[in-house]
Amino acid sequence: MTEYMLETFEPEEIKAVIAHEVGHIKGKHLWINAGVAISWFAFWGGLVFLLYRLFKHPSPALVSSMFLFSYFFYTMFIQGKVSMRNEFKADEFAAKIVGKEVMIRTLEKLGRTNLAPRRMGKTWKYLFMTCHPLRRE
Repeated sequence: MTEYMLETFEPEEIKAVIAHEVGHIKGKHLWINAGVAISWFAFWGGLVFLLYRLFKHPSPALVSSMFLFSYFFYTMFIQGKVSMRNEFKADEFAAKIVGKEVMIRTLEKLGRTNLAPRRMGKTWKYLFMTCHPLRRE
């Protein structure tokens, strides 16, 4: 909650932002994110183990390229999808508390405040939208 928000947002819009954050708590989103991250580290550990079993002494280039590929895949597709799901769930929770119209108005105001584009092409959306979603197309 910033000073700017407290000065410019209506009380019900501030309530919507707080309800959204409570939605993250109620939905155990921090635990979900932690589980996804731990799973990725387990996957990466298994991949390194497999590389060493197959190649006794794999080259640093092979290990690095495998790491970069798996990290890109994890970040863009797994973490990104989980994060967007959590954001939609928190928005849904907040909309039940403050009402759909107030939630939409608050999200649009936040978007304008943060200079976020209203719409984004599918390619950009899937590559770069790893947290707060814009608008579903």
